[in-house]
This record gives sequence, structure tokens and C-alpha cells, in this order.
Amino acid sequence: MMQQNPIITICIPTFNRGDILLRNMKEYLPLLNDNSPLLIIDNGSEHTLPEYKEIEHIANNHPNVKYVKQSKNTQFIGNIIKAFELVETTFLLFVADEDSPNIKFLEKNYNYLTDNTDIGCIRTSTACNTEGDEKLNAYICSDDKFTPSMDAVTQFVLQGNYLSGSLYNAKLLKSSGIIQALKDNKNSQSVYPHMYINM
Repeated sequence: MMQQNPIITICIPTFNRGDILLRNMKEYLPLLNDNSPLLIIDNGSEHTLPEYKEIEHIANNHPNVKYVKQSKNTQFIGNIIKAFELVETTFLLFVADEDSPNIKFLEKNYNYLTDNTDIGCIRTSTACNTEGDEKLNAYICSDDKFTPSMDAVTQFVLQGNYLSGSLYNAKLLKSSGIIQALKDNKNSQSVYPHMYINM
């Protein structure tokens, strides 16, 4: 069960990688707090089921973790749409099940985000699970700000297509109709739905 009034939810869409997710979760679980609840959306996984059962058990016993298993695979886009439907916080930070959330970013910028709820999207850096472990992904972003413009398209939208580390203003995207438009056009946006959202 999650706390009621955080501003950011960390969301991990996952499919058939319960072993990787469980291993990573054990590293960052102690860092979660009332300001950084975790929502895990399992897209109808059929493999690594014992690990997903353990993840579900952890969620049932952790106040800041929620686990939702979809009854069937709704493809990547379906899992992304489900995240926006379920989240109740202003911001939603997507993290791949193979990555770790940048908790330091959340702690450092929590008050900034609380005071700037008009921000549409931020692409954060993702962190390696173990410092210096070159086998794991890490992506470092520069500290740039863009207003709606061609610069935003060329220097933000088109500069990366990796969902992990993308922080969206879920309330803004829902109230402006962008998530509904994504649902309505999901057949043409099924591979990179986050690129559609970024535009």
C-alpha cells in the first residue's frame, strides 16, 4: 500500500524479467520512502514467475510499493497507458526493469518539482546498480531546459528513445488529452509510445 500525498511515483513496467527486477529491487528498496513510492506493472508475464511472486510478496508488505499484474500481455504501449491510468501523483518516473531509479535525483529535486508542477517532461540520468560495473546501463543527461519549440524537438525529443529515466507530468498529460490520444492511436504508436508523448 502506498502513502497518499507524494508528488512522484516511480513506475517500472516489466515483462518476463522478474529475476532481473527482483535483483535490482533489493538494491534500491531500502532507499524508497513516502516521497518516492514504487509502482510495478507486470504485463502478464509467463516466465520468471517465482521471482514475480516474491516481488508481489514484497509489495504486499512494503508501504511504498504496489504491484499490479495485468491479466494478459497488452504490449509495451498497453503497459505505458496502464501506468498513466493508475498513477495518482503529479509526476511519473519510468524506470526499466533492468535499471535502477536515480533516487539521488528525486531527493535533490523533490522540492523543485513540488514548486514547478507545470513542467511537462524531464529526462533524468539512470544509474548503474553497482558503481563502476560497466556491464550495466547508465545514461547521463546534460542540464538543459526547453520551452515548446523546434529546439525542444531536435535537442530533447529526438536525442534519445530510451524510456528509462523519463519523468512525465502525468496530471498534465492526462488533463490535456495526450494520454487519450495515445490510446486512440495506439496501433500506430505501439513501438515507441514515449516518443509520441515527448512530442
